[in-house]
Order: sequence, then C-alpha cells, then structure tokens
Amino acid sequence: MRGKSVPLCAVLLCTLWLCPGTTARADLMAIWDFGPDAAGYTVDPTTEYVIGTPMLVLFGGELDANGKEGIDYTDAQGTYHTAGRAGAWDNVTADSEWSVTIKTTNWQDMVIRWDYSSENDPCDFGPESFDFDYRVGGAGGWLSILSNHPMIRDEAWHEFSYDLGLLTAIENESIVQFRIRDLNRGTESGGFFKLDNIELAGTTSASVSLLSPNGGERLIAGCVDITWENTGVIENVLVEYSPDDGGQWLPIDTVTNTGLYEWEVTDANSTQSLVRLSDTENHNTADTSDAVFTIYQCALAYDLNCDCFIDLADFVLLISEWLQCGDPINPACLQ
Repeated sequence: MRGKSVPLCAVLLCTLWLCPGTTARADLMAIWDFGPDAAGYTVDPTTEYVIGTPMLVLFGGELDANGKEGIDYTDAQGTYHTAGRAGAWDNVTADSEWSVTIKTTNWQDMVIRWDYSSENDPCDFGPESFDFDYRVGGAGGWLSILSNHPMIRDEAWHEFSYDLGLLTAIENESIVQFRIRDLNRGTESGGFFKLDNIELAGTTSASVSLLSPNGGERLIAGCVDITWENTGVIENVLVEYSPDDGGQWLPIDTVTNTGLYEWEVTDANSTQSLVRLSDTENHNTADTSDAVFTIYQCALAYDLNCDCFIDLADFVLLISEWLQCGDPINPACLQ
C-alpha cells in the first residue's frame, strides 16, 4: 500500500457523502468551519468534536482574506450546520495546498469528507483535479492515496468523501496528516477554489464504564467514591455532575484515569443526581449513570462512618483512637 494509490472506493464524487456499500461512521472526530456568517473568513477555523489538537492549514496561491460564501450540510451524526463562510483561493497556483493534522488514538474505520467549488470562467478556470496524500508521525515522505483525481468544475458546490477504513497505518497514532495538493492544471488554472465543511469521522475503540454511582443509591455529600473501568487508551477523565437528571452538567474535576475518584462534594441535595465520565481527548468515549441517585448533606457533625446515623459503630471508631495524638511534631505525642 505504501507509495501507491489506494483505490478504496470506486465512486468518490457522489451526492451521498459515503460511497455505495460503506457504513456511516457515527462518531465525529473533528469538523472545520470557516466562519458562521458573513463577518469574514478565519485562517483558524472553528473545530468541533476535537480529540488532541486537530489542525487545518491552507496556504499557497492567493488565499481570500474575506473568504467566500459557504454551504450548509448535515454531519455524520445527523446535526445540521447552516452555511457560513468558506476557505478560498482567489487564484489557485501550483503551490496551493491544504492539510489536516489529527490524533487517531482509539480511532478506526475513518472517513474524510469536504465540500468544494471550482471556478469555470472561460478566461479564469479553477482546478479540475487534485492529489491526496498522507503520512504518519509528522515528518518524512508523503504516501499517495489518490493522484490527479478529477473534480467537477462548474462553480457549483460538490461533496467529496473517502473511506479510509483499509488504511490501517493511520490508526492509533498521535500524529496523522492528510494533504490536498496539485490543484493547478498548468496554464489553465488560476481561478477561485472554495473549500468548506471538512469532516473526519470514525468509530472509537476505547470505552469507559461508570460503576458507581450508577443509579438508585442514597449518598451523603463528602463521602462519595466515583468508580469506573475502561478499555483502550484513556489518559485523563473528565468527571461531571448533574443535579437535575441531565438538565445541566457541572464539571467536578479532570483526573488521571485510575478508576477511582474521591468526590469531596460539600454542598449537594438532590434526588435527581447523575454522574458522567468522558475521555478528555474524545468526548464520544463517555458513560453516564444508568439512573438518577440521591445525594444529600448530612447535618450530623459527628457521623464518623458516613452513614448519617450516630450509633455504636461511630463510638467504636472514636474509642479506637481514644487519647491518641496525631501531631507528629508535638513532643508530647512522642511520649
């Protein structure tokens, strides 16, 4: 596969964003948008559903500082995005190029898609083909996926997608890059070229499973252990709390993935509580309490075993340390 074109899909230019016979990817990795309205183009387009720090770079030729009118679209998870601005070159040249950098840890079966429009003025033609390459690690030579692949040149918007599912070399890598180049067709090119709605999607191979609190518990604030287990590589976990059955989510902490978080909650009284855990680098890898639980503030100051009931068990805990001194630098404690 390396160094050669990879004909993964027979039909690449089609109205559907996946070629016939492929399966839609439900999880979004990243979406790039060039501005939500006519206020202007941005060279640092909005990125949604991020993992790691995805990056999009456009360069070469004459980048249009104001952008041009973009096109709306519906993403891989069915969310509709209204048209805004689009990245654009006013005059495409031999060095016009764009690239995407992404982290693919725990991702597989990826698909890349975008919308494009190429000028068709008899005196000012836009590009009619492109090369599509990739590399892993951020350095070294590029490997070809498509060479001189044709585009439609009629100034209308067209959708392109490519199924990367067979390209297993790009899976579970910290740096994967794709580039689109060779947008110039000799002396014929030089017209505008527009680009919008770049999307990467795939399936996640990691998972996190919340063990507790998972529904039905009655917990006392200040005495709550959140526990979970996971598969795949997850370095850090975002812990969130909802007091109203998911109506609002409040961040608790971002913690190292150890499977246990001791929640020192000091002020919570709710019968509609939920906890949610998610991979900080991939919001798709997440789990929420299966049902609501109750958490309440106990008004007893001397409840030693966190059951909000003072009885013999608390006395046993107290007497076990009766007359002991806990100050390691107090000479009286050493006698």
